[in-house]
Amino acid sequence: MDFINILIGGWGNQFALASVQPLHSGEVVSYDSIIQLVNLNNTRYILKKRPRAGLQRSEFFHELKAQVLTHCVNTGVRVSEIIPTLAGEASAVYGDFCYELQVFIAGEPYTGNREQEKLIYSAAVKLRHSLDHLPDNIVEAIRQHPIPSLVEEENPILALEQARELLLAATKCNNLWKKTLLDALIPIVKMVENRHYLMLDAAPKKAIVHGDIHAGHWIFPKDEIGNVVVLDFDNLRYDTAGLDYAWAADTVSVNLGSKNKRFCPQKGADFLWRLVNDRKLTMDEAITAMQTLINYSLLITIDICKDVIFRGDTRIIWKKYLEILCLKRKSEILDCFREYPPGLYEGSPLNT
Repeated sequence: MDFINILIGGWGNQFALASVQPLHSGEVVSYDSIIQLVNLNNTRYILKKRPRAGLQRSEFFHELKAQVLTHCVNTGVRVSEIIPTLAGEASAVYGDFCYELQVFIAGEPYTGNREQEKLIYSAAVKLRHSLDHLPDNIVEAIRQHPIPSLVEEENPILALEQARELLLAATKCNNLWKKTLLDALIPIVKMVENRHYLMLDAAPKKAIVHGDIHAGHWIFPKDEIGNVVVLDFDNLRYDTAGLDYAWAADTVSVNLGSKNKRFCPQKGADFLWRLVNDRKLTMDEAITAMQTLINYSLLITIDICKDVIFRGDTRIIWKKYLEILCLKRKSEILDCFREYPPGLYEGSPLNT
């Protein structure tokens, strides 16, 4: 079926007049989704097509996600809500694929300016408060629908042991990938001797988390000055409660407006310090949150490097993901948080 017929069947005959085109943001959007921009009577929508098998969770998860998004809206968190099908369901299923429709939100991406940092801090706190007050039945249902494993090796120690072999192989790759792979793997090899970056023995407090709010999942609407929207709840899961705060700290450390300095770890560390000062996290919880994010990023980075080096999978999207996962940035945020006093850079939130 083509996209127009899927829209008509799932959401109504009015979509017979719609136009559909691929959504492009300058790069490939997702490794396992096809995302279309739908235009109907000057209203734009996002239609997401995902496989039902493999990495995709059951259709029931879409219903849970829709309930979480509605709860977020009702508790003051700006998100893009799912539009129900004619049958009142969160997604439409055709053949081997699942389709989800949302209103398109026009806005600016995160660029690293001070006002955006403030909005991300406020939104991250609101999101944590909202998810902490989900009804118990939704929390339990999400726990029963864990995200499928994204990686071949789930043990961080074993993944570390594979890093040296991968690093040696990366030195023999062609120039198009060599620097990208070395940038990704060298920080991992250093962790072999410095395992304090990893969460190995802790039993952190757990809760429902977004799980993936990197810089690409915040958008600042053009028609809503002073607001920020949290996108893409596909990785919603039961995990370390502070994980979303760690992702937010990682986001504000990215220097998207600078050609000379790709990131400023002190900004991420100051973000964590502010959470500690505001009693949203303890120091130990902040460290555990960053360690959880480093664990997660380590395992996926190793798997992507295997795809590129050993499986010959050189899709350009892997470069985008390696930049999002960047272990050098995340480990330096943790170093700054542990070792140095906050407020050392101009514009620090702790200097305002």
